[in-house]
Order: sequence, then C-alpha cells, then structure tokens
Amino acid sequence: MDVAERVASYLRTEGPAFLLRAGTALTILIVAVMVARLAASFVRAAMARTGASAFSTFIPGFLRAAIVGIGIVMSLDQLGVDVNTLLAGAGVVGLAVGFGSQTVVRDVVTGFFLVVDGALKPGDKVKVGDSIGTVENIGLRMTEIRGETGELFYIANGTIGTIGNRSREWARISVDVPIAHDKDLKKALSELSRILGRFATDFEPAIIGSPEALGIADLNAERAVIRLVADVKESAVSEAKLALLRRVRDEYYRVEEIERLRVLAELEAAKPKPNSEKT
Repeated sequence: MDVAERVASYLRTEGPAFLLRAGTALTILIVAVMVARLAASFVRAAMARTGASAFSTFIPGFLRAAIVGIGIVMSLDQLGVDVNTLLAGAGVVGLAVGFGSQTVVRDVVTGFFLVVDGALKPGDKVKVGDSIGTVENIGLRMTEIRGETGELFYIANGTIGTIGNRSREWARISVDVPIAHDKDLKKALSELSRILGRFATDFEPAIIGSPEALGIADLNAERAVIRLVADVKESAVSEAKLALLRRVRDEYYRVEEIERLRVLAELEAAKPKPNSEKT
C-alpha cells in the first residue's frame, strides 16, 4: 500500500473525527482570543482609572496572554497532543523562575493589590515608612513619592507596610499659636475660638464639623502653645491651612500688637511731664 492509499484510508476512517476535533480546536481558540480581548479591555479601563499607568498596560497584557495560552492548550488537547508533558515542562520552568525572582514577584504582586485595593493612587499625600510626600507613580516594582522638600523616593512595592494616606475624603489641619506667659491665656483661647468660628463660616463648604481650639499643646519657659485644629475636605487642605494661618496673623497677632501699642501710648501719656519752668 503506497502513501496515497494510506492517506485515503485514514481520511475515510478518521477524517470526519479529525475534522470535528480540528473545528472544535479552532472554535476554542477563536473564543479564547475574543474573551482575552474583552477581558483585557475591561481591565485596562478599570486600571486606567487608578492612574497606575504601568499596571494598566502590564495586567491586561498578562491576562490576555494567560487566556490565549489556556485556549491553545485546550486546542492542542482536542487535536490529540499530549498536553500533560507540555504542562509539566512549563511547571518546572515556572518553578525555577519563581525561585529566582521571588523579590520581583513580591514587588509586582504587592503593587497590583495596592492599586486594586485603592490604598494608593497618583496625587495622594501619604506617609510610607519615613517617607512623606505625594505619590507620583506606581510602577511594576517601585512606587515613586515626591517628598515635601522635593526629593524623589523610590520605594520597592514589596517593602511597603503601613501606609498613612492624607488624601481620603478629609484631612485634619492644625496650627500652633505661641502665647507669651504674660498674656491672659483664657482671653487668648476665647479670641482664637472666635477666629475659628469666622474661619468655619467663610470656608463652610470645605469644613467638616466644627474647628476647635484644643488648648495647650506645648509649654516651655517662654511661652505656651495653643493648638487649633479643623477637619477639611481633601481638595481644600492647603488652601484652608494657609487661610487659617493668615487669620491668626491678621486677627490675633496684629490685634495684639495694636493693643500693646495702645497700652504703651496710654502709659506714656499718663507719665508726669517735667516742669520746664525754673522755680
């Protein structure tokens, strides 16, 4: 029996079944590609909203490759290929790569969950360890934080533990007001409380709750320090703190200075004038 006859015999006996398996394999592959594209588009849109550009590219690509890879394995299985051997080989390679790059994998996985959980996003004002500043970028392995004095911190995602995020709905601003010991502390507290009341009225849309004068926050040989606090919406933190500082300067210290000068002028006027006439 020559080759042509063997091929013809195979097609007569196995041809319909082979065509069915081939059609099934092709259908599985097409469906896998379509599902991969849809899933990648959905994840890309979701990740883009987080502002993490690195993950909005990496995660959809990884997901697409994984879905298409599964589709290829299923298609090969339909065609009669022994996929167990392929999977075993891939498992060995994956295990070797995993052991050799544990730190990289940990950084990528941690960064992914930081983004998914919403713990960090670009623009957030945060404290991570000893680093305080604004998140500029969340990469595959590193998170970049711009410090308050301009330095740029590169922090491996896998080393990030406790995060203090100051950009979630509201933040607390505080202003410390030094009061000299010769001033009436009760009167100072009363005046500062009135200043806080006017400040809350002017910034009403951004203020949450009522600002407070907490009383003495520090004390030394020269002065007492009264702490003022206010809870404000995250979008108005800088503006509100600057406004409160200006009010304390203009409505407390300048008034105090004017009052001091007035008292000095009254004391000066009350002094007995020397008699210029000779007796």
